[in-house]
Amino acid sequence: AISGALIEAVHDAYLGDADVRAFILRENPAAAKVIAERFLSARRRGLWHPLRNSIDDDLAALIAEAQRVAA
Repeated sequence: AISGALIEAVHDAYLGDADVRAFILRENPAAAKVIAERFLSARRRGLWHPLRNSIDDDLAALIAEAQRVAA
């Protein structure tokens, strides 16, 4: 199993970094949506307990933004 700390680090590198997040969203909004959905899935399955309470809202907002950009 992957530790929650490692999932947190991956999240911070891909979606927590504003520049990387903006790049992924701009270059491939479908990928941004899938990445956010995978993190939400990990949360729902109890595999990841992020340090910030706002993660679910942030991920949902990214999914909505990715859908808007892709349309």
